[in-house]
Amino acid sequence: MTKVSVIIPIYNGEKYLKECLDSVCCQSLKDIQIICVNDGSTDKTLSILNGFASKDKRIKIISTENRGQGSARNTALKEAQGEYISFVDADDWISENALELLYFHAKSKDLDMLFFQMINYMDNSKNYVETELYNHLCFERNAIDEDTIFNFNDIKEFLFKIPVCPVSKLYKKEFLDSNDLYFPEGMFFEDNAFFYNSLFKSNCLGFLKKHLYYRRRHADSVTQTFDKRKFDIVKATNKVLDVFLENDQYLIFKKELINHTFSMLLEWFNKSPLELKDEFYRLIKRDFRGFNNLKEDFKNNLKEEYLLIFDISDKNKYYLDFLSEYKLSSADYDIFDKERYFHLNSQEYLEYKSNKSNNYKISVVIPIYNNETFIHRTLMSIENQSFGLENIEVIMVNDNSKDNTELVINEYSSKYENFKAIHIKEGTGSPGTPRNIGLYESTSDYVIFLDHDDYFEIDALEKLYNAINEEDCDFVYGTYASVDEDLPTKIIYPNELHGYFKNIYGNPRSIAFPPPSIWTKLFKRSFLIENRIIFPTILGEDAIFISKALFSADGIDYLWDDLICYHTLNKKSFTKNVSYDYLVQGFVSEEYLYNIYNDFESQSYELKENSTIPSEKSSENIEKMNLYKIRSEGILDFYLNQFYRSDLNDEDIYRIFPILSDFVSTRI
Repeated sequence: MTKVSVIIPIYNGEKYLKECLDSVCCQSLKDIQIICVNDGSTDKTLSILNGFASKDKRIKIISTENRGQGSARNTALKEAQGEYISFVDADDWISENALELLYFHAKSKDLDMLFFQMINYMDNSKNYVETELYNHLCFERNAIDEDTIFNFNDIKEFLFKIPVCPVSKLYKKEFLDSNDLYFPEGMFFEDNAFFYNSLFKSNCLGFLKKHLYYRRRHADSVTQTFDKRKFDIVKATNKVLDVFLENDQYLIFKKELINHTFSMLLEWFNKSPLELKDEFYRLIKRDFRGFNNLKEDFKNNLKEEYLLIFDISDKNKYYLDFLSEYKLSSADYDIFDKERYFHLNSQEYLEYKSNKSNNYKISVVIPIYNNETFIHRTLMSIENQSFGLENIEVIMVNDNSKDNTELVINEYSSKYENFKAIHIKEGTGSPGTPRNIGLYESTSDYVIFLDHDDYFEIDALEKLYNAINEEDCDFVYGTYASVDEDLPTKIIYPNELHGYFKNIYGNPRSIAFPPPSIWTKLFKRSFLIENRIIFPTILGEDAIFISKALFSADGIDYLWDDLICYHTLNKKSFTKNVSYDYLVQGFVSEEYLYNIYNDFESQSYELKENSTIPSEKSSENIEKMNLYKIRSEGILDFYLNQFYRSDLNDEDIYRIFPILSDFVSTRI
């Protein structure tokens, strides 16, 4: 009987395959079978295999359609004749004496499975890198050495610190066959379920403390890149949960298993690009067992840092909503008020909050980043309001600026009782989270948001306050002047409806005209809080915020040509420098807007169908409206112009074009 069958699944492996096969064919242990499964390769893989097979009769080539590593390994297992099984990936290699050392160690102890060490080879730097995981330090720390024969019960305490990859183990073929052990097929990450299923069924395990396997890390590696196939981590984690349930180990490992599977999802979700995150997020919520039949177990056993993520995910349908709320909930900041710092959630902070009373009529929230130069102008425009400074609460939120912003706004806080300086400890990178923090730290009945380089018209707050109280609106807004090199240009839309309207159905074009311009709008604070309207942390945050406000509002007043704010055009702004990230964020925002517009109209139409009480939101015209079509009137031209004036390189154009094409074909 052949001593070892080496199984090598290959898909388009021409770049490294020769080095891999050389290492296997030149093993000091000669009595081996080499099974190479060509998994539907379209490059020169088969030619390379045929060349090696013509010189080495131990090589058996099996060609199949592309069905993935799990299927390829299973196909080879059914053809394997060796006493033991070794797995090698096509871009890796093994030491010359690896199979000899492994075989005789496993044979002498009659092991079902033999663990051994691996080392990473970094293809770019040509460096060899050892890791705690691949060195199996968990064994050494628990007194398991080369003389130890152990079983599953001996490693329960550190089960999830053991690498799952099959390439770092030698398996007895009889053990695999008698327990009908095969890899899950049709998915990535098949290693996980196979490992735990094998482990639960084994009796004799061993460990060889030698680096015998070299794992190549390169840019094209399956584990180093991300595409939609990595969504399979959802199937894989569900399969792991199934394996524990089927082997009666779920209750024993419940807490550790729940945190382990959730961390697996998070690891790959965090690696996913922005343009795929919402699809991935909704797939997890729809299919992952932790959000379905095992939800209560997950809620009761996740550690604190994961539980916050889980709870916020559970109540938010879309990724951008989750992200906004998560960043707000996890933000860490200090408040400087009258020469004292109060740290978030400290006892001093809680006392400070409880003693704060609502003495002001309007709160002005200003997100600030590196703006020590112009913030004085912004704050002076508030000091000089005809409305009266004594009626205004000013909340200045410093997003971890690197200049003297902290000192400047602290001076204002020391000078005025109603100026509050908030300092976020880790920068958020967008105005969304600072605005949200300001909203929740505000104490007035009304709130307005002003950017750090903009400034109010002298009677802005007086006009807005009088209008919102006169009509008892949820929000009211006017217009602004765009300032370029100190020259203001007033922005007005003379042909658009203005004045009071009850809700979005009274003026559907308000969804896009005038543009969002958040600095022109005064809101009831209770309206925003009760409807959970906060800013996303992405480009397009104003449009998303205003759209949600329009969907929920009961009373809106558009003051049309009343000048509220001077908006400075900053040539260094992210919105003025068109990059790949800029365009991706834009399209992700538009996709989100498209979805929430459809949700809103579907809910409104359903309300109309089920309602016997006439109302504006249940009018006969609801089904004839397409709010996103109104918004999209100028969106395509806008993004095409942005695309044309960008300085994207060829790689970025190649990456962005499918996103642009999909947006045009499905949303416009």
